[in-house]
Amino acid sequence: MRKMKHTLFIVLASFTLTSCTQDELTEQGTALPEGAYPLEFTARVSGNIQARATVDDTWKSGDNIVLKTNNGDEEYIYQYDGASWNALGNTCYWQNTLPLAVTAYSYGGKATGSFAVSDNQSTADAYQSGDYLYAQKEFVFDNDNSLEFYHQTSQIVVHIRNRGFAQGQQNISLQIGYDNNLAISGNFTPPTSTNNYGTWDTSNGTKAVVTPYNIGTQNIMVDDNTAEISVASFSALVIPQTISAGQKLFCVMIEGYSPFYYTVPSGDISWQAGYRYTYNLSLTANGTITVDNAIGLPGGWTDEEEL
Repeated sequence: MRKMKHTLFIVLASFTLTSCTQDELTEQGTALPEGAYPLEFTARVSGNIQARATVDDTWKSGDNIVLKTNNGDEEYIYQYDGASWNALGNTCYWQNTLPLAVTAYSYGGKATGSFAVSDNQSTADAYQSGDYLYAQKEFVFDNDNSLEFYHQTSQIVVHIRNRGFAQGQQNISLQIGYDNNLAISGNFTPPTSTNNYGTWDTSNGTKAVVTPYNIGTQNIMVDDNTAEISVASFSALVIPQTISAGQKLFCVMIEGYSPFYYTVPSGDISWQAGYRYTYNLSLTANGTITVDNAIGLPGGWTDEEEL
């Protein structure tokens, strides 16, 4: 009888040890041959299938993204060739079948370097360079994985109404900000796993005025029932920030006239990441600008806010 008890104890101990080993193997996933399964994915921007905030609203061949795995310890650069994303240099491979946490970012098609929007966005490339995109996703092995990017800067769209001193004018230009009061750089903190938008600290950022991209005349809605064509329209990408009351925000210049200014009213103006802010401007006889409430226009940005 004593011998049987010892035998039963040994069998039970062996079974317990085997069970623990299987649990550990499950937590580690199934190991895969090294270099056999490259990471494959598609990339889109929230709100569109292949959208950007850029001038032509598409990914361009040669655009780069930085992809990070292993809690950011491993970094890879992927480039778009017009149809798919391919590794530049080291390729990321699946090591096992466990889900893989991935973060990625791209700004203006550049993969590395400090970030700032351009103070002169009068060209398509300079305008595009302000499009900071960020994505995070848990990839699943042997699955169709897609990175969904979210805009981390703000888009400012300004329409000059074809009325008053602007009516029929052809040589109209715009500056956003005045006397270097607009932050064009800042420190970006990525979002948490439960959010899609990071935060910006502009306290030590460079300040300037921004020359926006001229997008020509545009069809605009000045209220729910009234449509018209602007005499000139502009767009810029800016760092999310707050412009304090009393500061000049817009300066419209027309050949033969003194500049027209818009001053931020009480309550300040705040720009959030991923938002498009649309302003319809009218020029007054006393050299100031009035802002008419604008209906958000459809586009690739995740959110829109009426002003």
